[in-house]
Amino acid sequence: MLSEFQIQQTFTGKNILFGVLNWGLGHASRMVPLINTAIKYANCVVICSNGNALLWLKKYYPGLTFIECNSPDVKYGSNKMLTYFNLFKLYAGYSKIVNMERTEVSDIIKQYEINLIVSDNRPGIYNSSIYSIYLTHQLYVKAPFSLSYIASKLHANFYKPFNEIWVPDFESSSISLAGKLSRNYFNDNRIKYIGPLSRFINLRLSNISSDRYDLAILSGPEPQRSILENKIIKEYLLSNKNLKLVRGVFTRETVNCNSSSIEIINNACDSQLVELFSGANKIICRSGYSSVMDLFFLNQMKKAEFIPTPGQTEQEYLASYLANMK
Repeated sequence: MLSEFQIQQTFTGKNILFGVLNWGLGHASRMVPLINTAIKYANCVVICSNGNALLWLKKYYPGLTFIECNSPDVKYGSNKMLTYFNLFKLYAGYSKIVNMERTEVSDIIKQYEINLIVSDNRPGIYNSSIYSIYLTHQLYVKAPFSLSYIASKLHANFYKPFNEIWVPDFESSSISLAGKLSRNYFNDNRIKYIGPLSRFINLRLSNISSDRYDLAILSGPEPQRSILENKIIKEYLLSNKNLKLVRGVFTRETVNCNSSSIEIINNACDSQLVELFSGANKIICRSGYSSVMDLFFLNQMKKAEFIPTPGQTEQEYLASYLANMK
């Protein structure tokens, strides 16, 4: 497994371009440890993303250089079949998107004298003349209708040009957080496990002895984020149980439930989230891999109630895998 020291050596003295996928906020938040290391050891750090991921990273790192590199928005459907359809439609035209991104990257490299690329699930953030690292936990892509092998092969073709593949999980399958998703499916010798990543890696829960409320942390593309939000609010209005709900949205618009037992927060910084985790009796969230890594580092896995996004086969697998692992 790649050590923290080896990552530091990789970043030292480099001008680094980070490419971050805009698919909820998980990909942005899990890059925090790597970006923090780059800030300490690299000469220059440039971050390339779009949408809410870009907004979140700009707020998190107000002093860094950001470039908007557009990629298509991920759109889930209101049900599982619509989500399948939207995802297949996205992947069908993905080669064209990747080629367009690589043209943009060439200009960025010249402007900022980039000599290292670290791309989280954005195969378009790549250049053949620059040492390029691809970050992913999905070497095995869980797909519907028995298409997992084909989907995994397509994904492997997209990251084929990269010099290294970094996997944010444990190398040993016995303690893996991602299960078979992160295993070396095609025996690729470029794969290096770097251990789980979380922005909470150096934070600890406060010493709150009594559990006081249930906590819901929402994320991911619409409309499924809002569908789950409405469902949870309705359930807790009927139950009168105490709930704190973090919506995970960048808006000043507030939601008023007219209930003293429900507190709704649009967004929260790291320290606020840690305080919220500390007093939670139960943590309701999507079974996205970044959420799994966050809960692991905060030692809160046993409190988690994972609700996979309908049609998001990776989340469905993770929820089932973690339930079996207890």
